[in-house]
Amino acid sequence: MVLGEALYAAYRLARRFALYEVVYTRFKWIEKYLLGAGIRIPYRIYAALLTVVPPTATLLVALLFHFYLHAAMPEAWRVHSFLMLALNALAGFAAGSLTFAAIIYTPILMYGNRASLVDARLPAFYSILAALSVAGLPPVSLITKAYKSRDLTGIDVEFEWAAKLIGLGRSPPDALRWVAEITPSRQLSHAMVGLSTILESGYGISEYLKNLLDESIKNLEAKLKKLVDDLSLYMELYIAIGVVMPLLTSIILMFLGGIGTMPFDPNMLMGLIMFVLLPAFFAAIIIMVDMAISGVHES
Repeated sequence: MVLGEALYAAYRLARRFALYEVVYTRFKWIEKYLLGAGIRIPYRIYAALLTVVPPTATLLVALLFHFYLHAAMPEAWRVHSFLMLALNALAGFAAGSLTFAAIIYTPILMYGNRASLVDARLPAFYSILAALSVAGLPPVSLITKAYKSRDLTGIDVEFEWAAKLIGLGRSPPDALRWVAEITPSRQLSHAMVGLSTILESGYGISEYLKNLLDESIKNLEAKLKKLVDDLSLYMELYIAIGVVMPLLTSIILMFLGGIGTMPFDPNMLMGLIMFVLLPAFFAAIIIMVDMAISGVHES
């Protein structure tokens, strides 16, 4: 409640400035990301935040930095006052730029993160729609009942909007085409465009949904098979480099040290391998495993 009042206050303040109209028009493209990311802030309010928050952050940080420098380095203010003012301006500009970038890119990042969540729920979603269509439900009931299903966590954003649009009088095909435009999942977008066309014709709905379900299951199986192959390769690399290589290196250094003098310190080489190269290798393996697992849900 307090947050809502603060956002509305920012909106009323921003509308007093001509800059608001410029921001509202120039960054209208963010509205798609707000809707697709499930951020429940109207675009007009978000445009107000873009108008008000960055200049406020700029002014606030510049003033705080000014008081800090004045208290910490009073002598520098007397000798290099121009330089101190430049530092204040630079700090304020950096704070405003970072704030502006954060407001811009937060919905974009959330939008991209939702794509994997939506794709992971597609098989369950298609199976529910197929079951409902086989039961003979009309298109309006098909969408509204699918939206109320508890198994659609992750796709509820899209179908909440579809149910609202249908409630406002839009036809199910129009609502699905609108969903196809805002969803971050390319698979769901293509499926909704096709389903809207099928709903307009009125034929083959069950067959189309069954084909979508079969295709999503095949895609998931292929991704899981690739994941297993990748993890097997990483395990072999881990054993070969992380376990065998230090042992072989130790044996070779002991052998060379026993037959003559080496041009380098073997302890230094072992320290480099154990405390620099191996940790870097393990970090790389962890990153590659995480990327492989994340790739299962990417479209």
